[in-house]
Order: sequence, then C-alpha cells, then structure tokens
Amino acid sequence: MGRNLLIRHKQAGATLVIALIVLSVLMVLGVSAAMMANTQLKMAGNLQFENLAKNRAENQLVAAEVFLKNSGGAALHPGFITWASATKELHPKGQLTMTDPLKMSSADWLNNATGEEGYMIELLVAGQLAEDPNKGSAANAVVGLGNQPSGCNSVNLFRVTARGVSGRGAVRFVQSIHEVTSC
Repeated sequence: MGRNLLIRHKQAGATLVIALIVLSVLMVLGVSAAMMANTQLKMAGNLQFENLAKNRAENQLVAAEVFLKNSGGAALHPGFITWASATKELHPKGQLTMTDPLKMSSADWLNNATGEEGYMIELLVAGQLAEDPNKGSAANAVVGLGNQPSGCNSVNLFRVTARGVSGRGAVRFVQSIHEVTSC
C-alpha cells in the first residue's frame, strides 16, 4: 500500500510542473503578440505621417508650378535675374547657395525657400531656342516641343523642389522639371 501512495504523489507533482511550463509558454506568446501589435501600430502611424508629408510636398509643387504659369513666360521674373531675400525661393541659374536642395538642413531650406513647408525654383535653362529636336540639344530632349503654340521659339526650363513636413519629424521632398514658353 505504501508504494501506491508514493507513485500517486509523484504523478500529481509532475502534472503541476507541466501545467506551469505550458502556462509560461502561453504567457511568453501573449507578451510577444502584444509587443508585435504595438510595433505594427507605430509603423502604420509613421507611414501615415510620411504620406501626409508627401501630400504636403506635392501641394507645394503645384503652388510653385502655378506661380511659374502665372508669372508669364514672355519675360523672366526679376527674382531669376538677381537673387533677393524678398523672393528667396527664386534662384538664378548657378546661384543656389547649396548645390543640392535635397541635402539642405532645415535652416538652409528656410533661407532659400518659401518656408519650412514650401518650395524653391531654380532656373536651369533660360531662353533655349526651340529648334529642330533632332539636332540633339539636351534641353529640347527634356522639354518636348510637340505642343508649343505657333510663334513661340524659346523656353525657360526650371527645376522645382518642394518640401512637405508633418508630425514626428517626417519630411518629404518632391522635384519636377517645368517649362515655360517665351513667345
């Protein structure tokens, strides 16, 4: 009889140990799942901030292109002839204070653009003649002269860089090349 009691006690203790091990494994899985869900939530939030910054940069790009369209193609805006702090976002050819707007610090960007979330316009080519595109001019290859109004024989080519900012420090840039005909 004494022997049966010893066996029963050993079995009861083994069940307790196995139950604790299973409970520990389930706890680790639960904590891991909660941490992973939290990380995914943060990633989704960051992606939302990045998309917001990109949308704001695209809005600034449109504002710059509207400025170029409304400033008139026949004559260059005075800001593209001589840089001035009053029109700090307009840069004559080769006179940008830093070579690459995408690498500017926030302070440099503020000194050269319409604002922290704004745009800058660089004159790339002024008064490029609209000759036969088969002659190999790089500007003509970029501009694409197929839809020029008759009588327009010159184009000004601009690079527009726009910057969008959102919460948590998300910053996005968008660039485009824009042409304005000079008739």
